[in-house]
Amino acid sequence: MIAFAPAILLALAVASTDAAVQASPEIPATLTFEDALRIARERAPERVAAEASVSSARSLVRTAGALPNPAASFMAGWSSLCDQPGCNQPVFTAGLGDQGALSFLLTGQRGLAVEAAEQGVAAAEAQRRDVARNLDFQVKQQFVNTAVALRALRFTRDEAALAARSVELARLRYQAGAISDSDLARLEILHLQMEQVADRAEQVHAQARAALAQLLGLRTGSPTFTVEPGPSRSATPPARLDGASLASLV
Repeated sequence: MIAFAPAILLALAVASTDAAVQASPEIPATLTFEDALRIARERAPERVAAEASVSSARSLVRTAGALPNPAASFMAGWSSLCDQPGCNQPVFTAGLGDQGALSFLLTGQRGLAVEAAEQGVAAAEAQRRDVARNLDFQVKQQFVNTAVALRALRFTRDEAALAARSVELARLRYQAGAISDSDLARLEILHLQMEQVADRAEQVHAQARAALAQLLGLRTGSPTFTVEPGPSRSATPPARLDGASLASLV
């Protein structure tokens, strides 16, 4: 059995991880909750790195169980500096060895190495599950933050539009002499304040959307998608809780 060097396997795993991370995912223009989870699970750098770690750990199991190939050697030669009778005759030397394979098996070193490598696989798989749980939580949390920021942005824009309409009507009333210039100025200041609130809401929304795009694996360009916080299958209670009563849960 030929054993591949762990460094080569790790290099291949890292190269595949880099290639997967560099390719930006396709994010739809309208991003739903389920789409965000699906894209993050497929293309998030943390998830790809965790998968590469598991693959590397599994390759180490195969390497730990590999036995060295037997070695054979043969040598022929003579000495031209010898002046004693017979010492200038050809000399042949042959050797055959297992390179420690037999002692590796008999002493139990191979079993210990394989067991340690399998424990490494179990640890890598546990870390992958932990990464998946954390990633799902972060995506869900950031999706909600982005949706709330979008609702706030739309609300403040509507309020700013109403304030602008109020200023237009106030100017008509001012021209008709129905209100004073101080009343008009007060409404104009209110309109400017609403515009500032709308600008701040737009900044908050842009920051929340950029953070969500980061979790989805977007590395180039600015995010242009719009979140759609509609009904989600993830909000459905588990089957064992569906229809359960309070008494059965206590």
